[in-house]
Amino acid sequence: MTGWAAFAVAAGLLAAAADGSSAEPFEQTSDERTVLFDGESLEGWTTRGGRYDGAALWTVEDGTLTGRVGENGAGGLIYTTRSYTCFDLSLECRMDHPYDSGVFVRMLPPDSGLKGLQATLDHRPGGEIAAIYADGFLFHNTEAEQYFAKDEWNSVRVRVTGFDPRVQVWINGRPVTDYRLPAGTPGFASRGLVGLQVHGADAEAASRKVQFRDISIVELDVFEDVEFDGADQKKNAGALHRALGGATGGASQARRGAVSEPATSEFTADDVEALTEVARDAGWRDLLAAGLDGWKAIGTEGGYEIAGGVLSIPADGSGHLVTVDDFTDFRLRLDFKIAEMANSGLFLRGARAGGDPAYSGCEIQILDDFNWEERTNSKLAPYQFTGGLYAAVAPGPDKEYRPPGEWNRYEVLVRGSRMAAALNGRLLFDVDTLGLDAKPPFAERAATGFIGLQRYGADSVDGAVSAEVRNMFVQPLAPLAANDAGSQETGSKDGGER
Repeated sequence: MTGWAAFAVAAGLLAAAADGSSAEPFEQTSDERTVLFDGESLEGWTTRGGRYDGAALWTVEDGTLTGRVGENGAGGLIYTTRSYTCFDLSLECRMDHPYDSGVFVRMLPPDSGLKGLQATLDHRPGGEIAAIYADGFLFHNTEAEQYFAKDEWNSVRVRVTGFDPRVQVWINGRPVTDYRLPAGTPGFASRGLVGLQVHGADAEAASRKVQFRDISIVELDVFEDVEFDGADQKKNAGALHRALGGATGGASQARRGAVSEPATSEFTADDVEALTEVARDAGWRDLLAAGLDGWKAIGTEGGYEIAGGVLSIPADGSGHLVTVDDFTDFRLRLDFKIAEMANSGLFLRGARAGGDPAYSGCEIQILDDFNWEERTNSKLAPYQFTGGLYAAVAPGPDKEYRPPGEWNRYEVLVRGSRMAAALNGRLLFDVDTLGLDAKPPFAERAATGFIGLQRYGADSVDGAVSAEVRNMFVQPLAPLAANDAGSQETGSKDGGER
């Protein structure tokens, strides 16, 4: 089983979810970070459920989350009780020198078969601060130690974006690491727990400790390192946000871990965006900028309108609106808003030969989850809720969905047989479609085709517009060669936790 298919199984994305798909309304606070540690208890934390459970001792002392080795020098992690996809994590850390700790991201249980990543805090002679590690070094960092104060409090910031993760680290405000996992590298999780570490040591280490305080997080869009223009930059970044501006280094530079300041995406729930020169140079295209030029209606033709950068899909008629151009491998981002009792969908790689594009290509569902079953007196299959890969994969357990009348955001990666999607920054699925039990099999579906939006007429929709779409950007990608995914360096005697 490939890493992507293994992730779908491990996360329970293929299992039926009787009540988890009809989510409560998602309340996004644009200017506030989420506090992960209250300074008084271990509420919201657990020592089980990640890749490196152990027997370290975790307590609350003087308002700090404090870790020590356990019996016989046993190490271990403490994790957040909920998982995250992309985020900006901020904390302060103090260690009794010498000590080995770290910040772990996207941690899943060992039986998932998937790894997360560690930003090392190895404050020992020969250790490395802000190296990137995953059962072996992915990026060495011999420079950041000089910025980490011995036996004092240090500010640590870790930022994770992308389905294939980009990990950036700041120590005491100084950017020290910018590592991007090569696209298509198998065996890594796209979501998981955040963990803090006590590394196993000899019995002498029992007299030393690591402490954490002021731990907070803000969730980010998956494509947060893409620069778009025209929106308030405060979305998602909260009080810690800085306009970091400027183009990032090339892919080869990022893979090596060279430090660059990210070009942050700029989005708020009320804005229509435009592509910046940086985004255009990276190959992004605005699918709505030219109005309905570049689109073709299949089925009912009249009624579509693009005004003020917003596409309106009528509540009557049937069919779909599709791009004139075909796409093979790409990243796609769009915002959508639906009316009550609306039913729509996002088609990917739809075949030109006709037939239902949900099966000639595929469809990510868009539906009024909040009212559909009750008002239709029906029971939906798990994949029929918003965010499901239709007739194949149910949306993931972290799904957050805003109700009708509010804007939501889809971010999608389609590359070869891999398909990944996020809703409002939270992973829905990341699968190898060739490993799915779907009819027809994905191997028989189009490898190239249109991007489309479903028009599903329904008398139950109140008003003339069923769905609206804005900020619809696509970035065609070159196919991945078999040797494009990088291999990790070695760097551990046991190949496990560092």
